[in-house]
Formats: sequence, C-alpha cells, structure tokens
Amino acid sequence: MLKGIAFLKRKPGLTPEEFREQFEEVHAPLEISLFPTLKRYVRNYVTTRVVTDGDAELEFDCIAEHWFDDMEGFQAMVDVAEGDARYALGHSGQVFLDFSMNAYFLVEEVESAIT
Repeated sequence: MLKGIAFLKRKPGLTPEEFREQFEEVHAPLEISLFPTLKRYVRNYVTTRVVTDGDAELEFDCIAEHWFDDMEGFQAMVDVAEGDARYALGHSGQVFLDFSMNAYFLVEEVESAIT
C-alpha cells in the first residue's frame, strides 16, 4: 500500500465548521468520484492543539489520507488531477482551502507492535 498525506488549511474567514461542511459535502465526494484508484480516503479534522506556543492559530485544519495499491494508482490520481479534473478540483478547493498553506507528502507507514 502507498499512502499520501495532505496537510490542509482553511481559507481565511471560514469557520472550522464551514470548512468541514464544504470538504465533506462537496470536495471529498468529488475526489472519490474522480479518483477510482483510491482504496481508502480519510479526513482527520484537528480539534485541539495539545502543544502550543501561546494563542497562535493552528497551522492546518485537516490531515487528509489517501491510500493506493501502488505508485501506479497514485500516478493515476495525479494524472486525473492535472488533466480533465483540474478545473473542477481547483474550483471546489478555492471555496474552502488556503492553497498557500497546503502540503502533500507520500509517506511510509511504520507501525509498532503494542503488547
């Protein structure tokens, strides 16, 4: 399995609730419909900052996880996102995402056995 993780920040002026509503009701269903190689798709909404430097605003509002069978599945998503779906995804994202703060990483997940 291959996993990609996106760190996402809401657009200035949106509440966390508005951000989540737009993501769940519009953007996530759009991604699911456009990316048939997705095997699992999870959004983790940040609710509490445990370690903080004063009252600074959260750096991001959601950590999204995309799972694919392999690199070919990931590349198929990239190809769709950069091709015909570019406009639809960009238009949807402009409503609720601060594109200047977003980051996407491919990661290797290592799990520790807990006894």
